[in-house]
Amino acid sequence: MYLSQIEEKMYNGEFGETIEKSIRILVAIGDIYNAKNLIPIKNTQISGVSYKTVGDAGLEWITNINEKV
Repeated sequence: MYLSQIEEKMYNGEFGETIEKSIRILVAIGDIYNAKNLIPIKNTQISGVSYKTVGDAGLEWITNINEKV
């Protein structure tokens, strides 16, 4: 899968462990479906996720992703 320069930095952990793990999951899924590259998105909804299910740790994880990218 082709990754842009910024995506390569994410993949190599330059934005921290949370971003690295996230993009590695996306790349693995992309490989399964023979995706050529990632596509830009403006927003998303994480199904089944609320403060009640993820607590402080999940809120921190989501916040870290938004702050670093």
